[in-house]
Order: sequence, then structure tokens, then C-alpha cells
Amino acid sequence: MESINPESTIYAESHYISETDSYGAYNLKIGNGSNLFGTFSSINWGQGSRYLKIEIDPNGGTNYTINVGNTQLLSVPYSFLAKDVINGIQTINNLIQLRELNALVENKVVYIKGHTSEGDGGEGFFIYKLNEERADNYGVIIKPNSIAENNNGRWVRQYSGYLNINYFGVKKDWPPAGVSYSDRIQKAIDYATSGGIYGVTSNMTLYFPNGEYFIDKPIIIKNNIVLTGESGTLLTLFPGSNYDYMFKMTSGPIARFSMENFMINLNHTSGVGAMNFKASGNSTGGLWGGVFKNIEIMNLKGNGLYLEGDTGQVQSTDLPNQFLIFENFRVVREDNNFNSLKITGQNGQLTFLNCSFEAKNNKGTNILISKNNIADEGSAVISFINTTIQSSEYGVKLDYAENITFDNCWFETLDVAMNIYSSKGINVLNSRFANAAGFGTLDIPNANPSGTGKCINIENSFVNIGNNYVAVSNPRSNLSKIQGEKFIAAGGNNNVINAFNNSFQDILLSETFGIMQIININSQKIDLSSKKLVFVTVPTGSTNNIINRIDSTISAGEIIFIRANQGSITFNQMSNSETTGKNIFLNGRTSLTLVNGQAATFIKIDNIVGNEKATYQLLSIAD
Repeated sequence: MESINPESTIYAESHYISETDSYGAYNLKIGNGSNLFGTFSSINWGQGSRYLKIEIDPNGGTNYTINVGNTQLLSVPYSFLAKDVINGIQTINNLIQLRELNALVENKVVYIKGHTSEGDGGEGFFIYKLNEERADNYGVIIKPNSIAENNNGRWVRQYSGYLNINYFGVKKDWPPAGVSYSDRIQKAIDYATSGGIYGVTSNMTLYFPNGEYFIDKPIIIKNNIVLTGESGTLLTLFPGSNYDYMFKMTSGPIARFSMENFMINLNHTSGVGAMNFKASGNSTGGLWGGVFKNIEIMNLKGNGLYLEGDTGQVQSTDLPNQFLIFENFRVVREDNNFNSLKITGQNGQLTFLNCSFEAKNNKGTNILISKNNIADEGSAVISFINTTIQSSEYGVKLDYAENITFDNCWFETLDVAMNIYSSKGINVLNSRFANAAGFGTLDIPNANPSGTGKCINIENSFVNIGNNYVAVSNPRSNLSKIQGEKFIAAGGNNNVINAFNNSFQDILLSETFGIMQIININSQKIDLSSKKLVFVTVPTGSTNNIINRIDSTISAGEIIFIRANQGSITFNQMSNSETTGKNIFLNGRTSLTLVNGQAATFIKIDNIVGNEKATYQLLSIAD
């Protein structure tokens, strides 16, 4: 037998023929013999020339002494190639076979029937690029086994439109043993943020078809990516996984990341949240310019969405989360130690539209907006529009926040709908409060003592409250439940509360406390800040009852109501060319004295009189 030369022979087999036909002829089916060398199914019939060599041992052994000769195959053996070539393009089963191909010719195109198995969503065309050097990502960039790790040459998937997560072997079912779908999703995100096939920085869309995908470790979001699912796309925490959040971010800034049409199931796992976007970096950081739409977070025992700005750095102004929109974003939490929405540190220009934040157990706080520490930049310019906050001990807690607006929102089934502390420019407008103080007339045990529920609780803050409506299930069916509950309750004398045009299902629901603020005279002046309804107090036995000046930050045209409390107070008139520090105009009077219980109203005018840039003119006196 002639020896097989492995450098030139790609396949060899033997056949045993016991007899010929009447003409001395015989037929053989190539590929059905006893294998001697190579694999018949792996022959690449489309690469180069192929020759057939036949040798015979007439004695029926293995001493092949007759060489029939070498014959070039001038036509394709169609019975074998038909399953491997479609319209002239080689077809193989999966990425494993793609890596094994040796036909590494520039611009050669092959078709795979699936990522792992035929029809699994990973099918598609690949083209070979000699100069491609990017790492194998198990989905779009594939390194042949014959190419050394540091050498160029890769198969590159060809596609148009969305980048399908199935291309990376992520399936909508239980992952195979040893396979992390999170790792494969991360490879897809890393590829997308690099610019994809064309290397262009633009918002590539990574598409998740309908189905359930199991996540066993955090997914790290990056720049210029849109993750999009369908109405039935579900991301579920892989049972037994123990991580803090399903979605996190790299050091920033991360710009133009968007996500839409996902349900997120945290599997009732204690301490595991859905999303944490923590601003970090050497100089700048945070999530900027993102959109989150049609997101539902369920079975949650951690924070639903945690926007963590400036990471506790003292007076940092370069690490915010900003310019973000959340639309149809729904969170239901189960653990009172966490929040449906948590915002700390520097965050700004955030919009929540048609969102819902609630709890299943009527405990804890749904929305928390606060500083990381007292020296940090706080959150500012945040809008909640047509948003629902419900089913919790506390609906909203604001602490050191600024310019936060709740407009046309729904507060329901709450012990205290809003706690507002040390915050400025807070607006609660056009909203509905339903069983939102002490849970109204509902038979739900109060976390706080009965009769202490509040729709809006305020301390050391500036709040505008207007055009809201307050109701309970039935105001007269359970009067003891709503006795003492307040629409507005303010603590301390450092609040500015503008309440106007609010309406109530029943007069019992309209009770307020603390809107009237107590002011002391100091050096013959009163400093009102923006307060418009004040008691001016003169301690018993004090002679400090003279008022030459009113200082206030209200605008010209606004009115102040001042009432004497615990004694008389005397206002002195300014001169026509004021140089002594007086700024009160009494309509020709030299002075005005109000005894205990009397009141007067003044209007601020921005006219210049001597050294004064504004004056306060007497409008009326209430005896």
C-alpha cells in the first residue's frame, strides 16, 4: 500500500468488492467506505482544486499495487455539497464549525445556520477579513482556531438594523450549564459601544426578542447604546445569584444610553436592586442624556432605581446624573428597608413621566431624594408629571433638594404622602391626594400614631402647594380615622408655604398647621424671607416693638399679612428722601401701631426712594 501523505491527502477510505458485474465493472459510493484518514463531511469542496486517486489490490488485501490514476474533479460532487453550499455560498451549522474552517481568504462569505444550533436566532452571513484584529466576542467577531491570538484575521458577521442578542448565543430559556448569559450580553454591549461593524460612535440598538432571559451577574451599561425589548421581554435574576444591582455603569460620563420595553424580575431576592447609576470618575462622571421607557420592576427586595450622584465627594460639581427621562417606568417594592426610587447627591434635569412607585406592604418610603452628606451638592430640577405614588408608609421624602416639581400626580393609600425637609423651590401642583394622610378612611394600621397623618409635612423649606384635590374613600363613614389628620403640617418658623386654590372633598380634610410663621423683631426690623403670612411677636416685658424696616425676598406686587402677637408693634414711616434705613410707606402717617391681635397688609413696590431700592406700602388695617 502506498503511504498516505497528510500534506496532500485530505481524506482516504477503503472499499471491499467481492465481485464485478458481467462487464467486469463495479460501482463505489465515495464517502461510504471505511475511513482511513480525515473527515469526509469536513471537506471544503468550494476551496481550490480537488483530485480523486484510486488504488486497487486485486487479491482483496491492503497491498494496493494497481494505480488507476489521479483524476481532477471538474464538477462539484453535488450530493455532498448541496447541503453545504447555497447559491455558491458555503453553509455550515454553527460558530464552532466556523472557527474550524481553514478557507481564510479575504472577503470569503459563509452562512451559518445558527449560533449553537440551527434556527436559534444566531444564523447569518460572515465575511472573512484578513486585517481584522478585534477580539473574538462570541457573536459578531469570530477568530479562526488556526489564527494565533495576536495575529490578524477574523470572521465578521454581516447584518443590518438591530443587533440581535441571539447573535451572541443568548436564548430565551434556561442557560446551559457553565454558560453565563450576562457575560454574553456584556460582550454584545462592549461591541456596540465600540461602534460595531463600522467603528462609528452612534446609538446602536441591541435587541432582545420576546422571552425570559436569566441574568446571573450585573450588566454594565456603556455609551451610545439602546437596549430594546418587546412587550414580553423579561430579564430574571438567575436563582442563587447574589449581586447588588442587575444594571450598573462604568466610570463616566456615560452618554446617550437608553433602554425600553423590559420587565425586570428580581425573584424576591433580599438586597438585590434593579438599577444603580453611580457617578464616578477622575474628573467627570455620571449618566447623561438617557431615556428609559416602558420598564417594569417587580418582585423587588432592594432599591428599584438608585441614581447616585457625586458619590459623597465634598462640594463636587462634576459628577452628576443629568438630562435623563423616565417614561412609563413602574416599580413595586416588597422590603421597607429600600426605596422604589432613590436619588442621592448631585442629580439634575430629571423627568419622570407617567411613572408609578409603590410598595406591597404599606411600609417604608417609596421615593427618597437627599444629599449623601451635608457638604455635597444636592439634587435639583426634577419633575414628576402624571406619576403615581402609592401604598406606603411614606410616599416621598425630600431632604436638601431644590426645584422639585410634582405636577398632576396621584398620591394614594399613604400615611404621610410627602415629607419635605430643608428644601427649596418645591412645587406640589394640580395633584390628587386620595387616602393620603393616615391612610384616610381605609382600615390600614397607621405606622404613626392615629391622628398624625399628613398629606404634606414641611420643615425648614420653601414649598408652593396649589390646585390640588384631597379626598378619602368615604369621609363620613369612619370619622375617627381622619380626625386630626392634616392637609399641610409645618414645623418650626423657617418655612415659606404658599398654599392656594386647593379643594377638598370634605372640610375635615382641609386642616392645616404652621403656615402662619412667627417672626421676632431684630434691631428694629423684621426679616421675612419669602413669608407672606406672619405673626410678629414681642416677648412679655420687652420694649423691642419698633419696626423701621421690612426685609423680604418676595417680588414687587406681592402682599404680606402681618399680625401683632403677644403685644403691640409700631411701624415708622420712611422719609421722602430716605437715608436712615427705613423702607415703610404708611400713606402719610408718621407711625402705625398694631395692638395684640390686629393686623395690616403691605404690598412691595420696586420704586427707589433715597438709598432704598424697594418700599413696602400699607394697603389695609384689620382691627
